[in-house]
Amino acid sequence: AYPTASHPTPLPTFEVSTSTAHSPTTIACMASERAQDVEAPTGSFDVGTQGGARDVSLLGARKPLKDRLDKLTTLAVNLATFAYLPLQVPQIIKNFGSTPAQVRLLSWQGLTAGALGNLLLATYFAGQGEWAAVRVQIIGSATNFAVVFQIFLAGGMDAPIFWGLLAVIVVGLLIPSLKGVGLFSDSAFATWSECSTVLGAASLLFSVTATFTQDERVTLGVGAVGAVVMAALVARPPAALRSFLATLSGWLATLLFMFFPCPQILENLKDPLSAHSFSMGFVILGTLGNGLCMSRALFTKDAVWFTGASWGTIVGAWVTTITVYLAGYVSFAVLIAYSVGLYLYFAALLFFNGRAHGESLLQQFAFLTKAR
Repeated sequence: AYPTASHPTPLPTFEVSTSTAHSPTTIACMASERAQDVEAPTGSFDVGTQGGARDVSLLGARKPLKDRLDKLTTLAVNLATFAYLPLQVPQIIKNFGSTPAQVRLLSWQGLTAGALGNLLLATYFAGQGEWAAVRVQIIGSATNFAVVFQIFLAGGMDAPIFWGLLAVIVVGLLIPSLKGVGLFSDSAFATWSECSTVLGAASLLFSVTATFTQDERVTLGVGAVGAVVMAALVARPPAALRSFLATLSGWLATLLFMFFPCPQILENLKDPLSAHSFSMGFVILGTLGNGLCMSRALFTKDAVWFTGASWGTIVGAWVTTITVYLAGYVSFAVLIAYSVGLYLYFAALLFFNGRAHGESLLQQFAFLTKAR
C-alpha cells in the first residue's frame, strides 16, 4: 500500500473495513488527474463504511446540486431584468391619469434615493463583474428617475435640484455601461469608484435631510458636508479604514436603496390618502425582481447585495403593501395571499441553498456577520 522504488508514481490505496471479514480488504484505485493539477495523494486511507463513506457520498452528491444552483441563480438575475424593466410602468401610467396634486403626493426623496442607490450599485457590481446585476441596476435607476421627472412636471420638485440630480444620474449610468463594452479603462474606473463613494455619502445625507425639510439651503448644505468629509477620508484614508473603504460605496448604495421606501411608508401612515396614488403593480414587480436577485446574493454570499435585495423585498414591497392595506386600498385576502406566497418562496430558497452549501439555517447567514 505504500510507495516503493519500483513504483515512481504510486497509486493511492483505500482500506475499507468490512463487518463480515476478519482482515481488511485493500482496494487499489487510480485517481484521475484533475484540471487544477491537484497532486494525487499517496498512502492509504481508512474509510469506515458507516462514517466517512457516507460523508464522501454526500459531498459528491452536493457538488452537482451546487453547480445547478449556480446556473439557476445566474438565470434568476437575468430574469429579474424583465421584472425591473416595467417596474415603474404601472406607477407612470397611473400618474398620467392622476391630477398634478395627486402626483405631488408621491415622495420624490424616496424615488431619488432609489435611483441614486441603483446608480451606485451599478458601479459596485461592475467592479465585481456581475454584469447581469449591472443591467438590473441601470434599468432600476432610469425607471425610478422617470417617476421623479413626472413629479417635477407636476410642480412637486424644485428645478435646480432636479437638473442637478439628472446630470448625476446620466454620468453615473454612462460610466459602468462604457466599462461593460471595454471603452473605460480599469484605472479610470477605479477613480470613478472612489468618486462614487463621495457621491453616495452626499446623496444619502441629502435624501434623508430632504425627508424632514424642504429648505434647499439645509438639504444641499448637509449633502455638501457629507461630500467634503467623505472626500477627505478617500483622499487620506486611515489605516484602520482602508479595507472598509473598498466596499463602502456598495454599502452607501445599499443604505440609499434601503431608504428608498421609507418616505412613502411614512407618508402612507401619516396620510392614508397618499396610498391611493401608490401602484400595487410596483409592489408585485419589485417583489419579483428583488426576490430573484436575493437567490444569487445568498448563493454567492454577497452581503451588500443580499442586504439590499432582501430589504427591497420585505420592506419596500411587503411592508408597503401593509400600509396600503391599512389605508383601505388593498383587501385582506390579497394581503394574505401575497404574504403566504412570499414567505413560501423564502423557505424554498433557504432550503435549496442550505442543501447546496451543506449549511444549516444559521450558517447560511454567517457571511453577514463577517461583512466589512
